[in-house]
Amino acid sequence: MPTVAGVARNAGPTQALRQAAPPQPLAEGAFAQALAGALAQGLAEASAEVVAESSTDAESATRAHAKSPGQPVATVRGRAAEHPAAAELQARPEASASVSARHVHGGPDALGVARHDFSTNANACGPCPQAAEAVAQADASHYPDPEYASLIADLSSEIGVYPDRIILGASASECIARLTAAVASRAGPAAPPRVWVPRQAYGDYARAARAWQLPLASQPGQADLVWHCEPASPTGQGVPELAHLDATHPEQVWVLDAAYAPLRLDGHSSLSPARREQVWQLFTPNKALGLTGVRAAYLVAPRSALEVGSPAWQLAQRLRALAPSWPVGAHGVAMLKAWLQPEVQQWLQRSLDQLRRWRQMQNAMLQAMGWVLQPSDSPYGVARPPVVPSPAEGGVADAGASELAAMLAFMRARGVKLRDTTSMGLPGWVRLAVRPPADQEALRAAWHAFIAWRPSALAVST
Repeated sequence: MPTVAGVARNAGPTQALRQAAPPQPLAEGAFAQALAGALAQGLAEASAEVVAESSTDAESATRAHAKSPGQPVATVRGRAAEHPAAAELQARPEASASVSARHVHGGPDALGVARHDFSTNANACGPCPQAAEAVAQADASHYPDPEYASLIADLSSEIGVYPDRIILGASASECIARLTAAVASRAGPAAPPRVWVPRQAYGDYARAARAWQLPLASQPGQADLVWHCEPASPTGQGVPELAHLDATHPEQVWVLDAAYAPLRLDGHSSLSPARREQVWQLFTPNKALGLTGVRAAYLVAPRSALEVGSPAWQLAQRLRALAPSWPVGAHGVAMLKAWLQPEVQQWLQRSLDQLRRWRQMQNAMLQAMGWVLQPSDSPYGVARPPVVPSPAEGGVADAGASELAAMLAFMRARGVKLRDTTSMGLPGWVRLAVRPPADQEALRAAWHAFIAWRPSALAVST
């Protein structure tokens, strides 16, 4: 699929906050409890005195959010709207902690869809009109072809690989779980297979390993299953070490998660075409299309999977055997077919140009607010708000974690959601997708409201 090389990387962090380091992870369920407190106790009401200082656009957006049907979280003149989830979370914080420990993601939560959602990596220009129309026209009254012959033929032709190398999945997460299960199932009486995941990574890699009680390896060379994602999540950065990977051991399974490759704004893949032929590749276009609610993905097996009896061929057979019937529904099939259409790819290229412009605006705003940014090749990245101390500042990590949880809960109550990256191996930081100017202004207003209501939060890092 096409990717685009583009403009320079983000500017560096502000001088006063240049030394960045993560604090200790938040206590399990801390955000859920802080969010409950933010809603039940009305933190937004405490900032009523600064609401008038917010921009007219942000205030109008807040009022509109309160009136919008299907939007359960609202702030009207600084007062948090009541929501049943708030009482539930406060009454049973242990339940919310358990849920968050199992599934930690951006996007909708128990409070619904945030009006200004920076927490997912979906293309902010989406949904792609042509793809959305194709999904809307999908025939959900009939089963798809259980062999997906037409879809696999189309993918094979577009990608330029033999059909036998393509394996469909219900989603990227389902493919991660099934690949892990397939590797675990080949274990004999010897030690169980080991899994390596990047230090900062999507939590489902390790989660799938834990489900099969597979130990995590400290180095890729010690693992039977190795995960990489490029551009990486949560940082949005390239992974230069991929250029030197040794994927020649026949029993070792290397997987490149390319979920964000179509959204790359700068740079290029660290893997040469020849090296990509040695690894398993995982693709899902729903993020690039702005259709994250439509679930479908596909794996491309290494070239060696065409050799009958080879380890890659055997793994491909296990993957197919582990798949349920019809893993991809009619809407997923429609999305994957639309993804291959020239007009959809043209829309994607235009959206990348827009995302570059919005990224420049958003980074400038965050830096002006004193947030530390890491460079990113993608329309998402990580930032450290100045409520979290760096080692050079000698702050207390627990205090920084507490203030971060309070900030996230306060913003969520105002309809602005960010993604805490603790579960992704980067405590003390948040992931933000690039969003349109109106969302950026809402984030700016929420930040200034928070520090006006809780000025002591900044004392952690000053």
